[in-house]
Amino acid sequence: MQPRFIIYLFAVNALMNGIGFVPRILLTGRHDGAYAALLGAFLLNLFIILFIFWLLRRFPQKDLSSILAETIPPLLRVPLMIYFVLQWLIAGSLSVIMVAEISAKYLNVGASGLTILYLFIILVLAAARLRSDRVLFALELSFIMTLPLLFLIVIATFTTQGILWKSIVILLGEGGLPDWEQLSAASYVYIGYINILLFNKVIQSTFRLWKLIIGILVIFILYLFLFSLPIALLGTEAVAHYHYPWVITADSLRIEHAPIERAFYPALIGYLNIALLNTIVHWHVTLEFLKSLRPASGQTRSTQTTGAKEKSGQSTDAKQKPAQGGGMPLLPKKENLWQNLMMRLEFWVLAAYGLTLLPFVYNRLPIDLFYELNRWWLRFLLPNELLALLLLVWSAWRTSGSAQQKQKRSRPKRRTRTA
Repeated sequence: MQPRFIIYLFAVNALMNGIGFVPRILLTGRHDGAYAALLGAFLLNLFIILFIFWLLRRFPQKDLSSILAETIPPLLRVPLMIYFVLQWLIAGSLSVIMVAEISAKYLNVGASGLTILYLFIILVLAAARLRSDRVLFALELSFIMTLPLLFLIVIATFTTQGILWKSIVILLGEGGLPDWEQLSAASYVYIGYINILLFNKVIQSTFRLWKLIIGILVIFILYLFLFSLPIALLGTEAVAHYHYPWVITADSLRIEHAPIERAFYPALIGYLNIALLNTIVHWHVTLEFLKSLRPASGQTRSTQTTGAKEKSGQSTDAKQKPAQGGGMPLLPKKENLWQNLMMRLEFWVLAAYGLTLLPFVYNRLPIDLFYELNRWWLRFLLPNELLALLLLVWSAWRTSGSAQQKQKRSRPKRRTRTA
């Protein structure tokens, strides 16, 4: 697949963070270096992203689990992959909870938040089980369809009166050094690139690094605009009184002489669509990394039995071919049904979590507790990026060392001249 899909991974994650928990964290410290945190996160993540993409060129058509399987022993690889699975699972869970909460509060006021959460989880599970290339194609199509709704925000920004851009200048003058929490929250804007650790197996590694730099710079400027607009419209002090300031900002925007005067519904629908796409990507990565933890013993046995049948002249297709005049059975045989269930074991584990545990926690805990959980989880964001970077550095060093040893072994020995 073409490298253009990398841009969608970046853009979807950056736009989703315009309306979630991240702006609330940054706006809390707007007087204490929020803009410095955005600039520092841009420079730091620019270095990490370029280094990771440069390392992934050494492993074309391979994801993180395949790379670690060749360079790290299983006793260390399995705990690392479980840790990454939990990180992606938490990220997707927080996103879908945020989408359900905003939909219940502002779009479907009369509906239950738990019912909306169930509907979104079923949609995410149905899309996350697709192949990686189909997930990327669906991501591209949905993102392109959402862009006109997001352009309405830009048009409404320049047609709405009462926007005070001087508030931004005041905050820039009050800026100080950011703390770790603000730097981690600002880094989450660029974390969409980390999904390349899975999608590297389907995306070609022929991208240019300078194009990647331009894309990251565009995302930085775009998020500066998205972050500054609520401050300029609501004020430097009133903006901190709302849990979702961008929702109130979208409700304040007007487009005169337009088919849709209020930009509230187009903006909110577009943002919720982006957030759902991001959740689908997160849980798809979770599902694929769970599949990589399955032991390969079952696959070797199946290949051995298949090879034995082919040698004996009995093909598996011939056994499954129905008799003349009859069709395939509506339900598979009991042993085939059990095999299909075991082949999709990882999906059923994810579905059990999404349809039982996550709604139970959402129904029992207040939304502010999920905000605190997001703050706690974001503190481990930069260490997780550095961990992935160190693993790729180690794998690149191991593969280069093994390649040099193979070259030494393959070199013919020089003949010594005898007198």
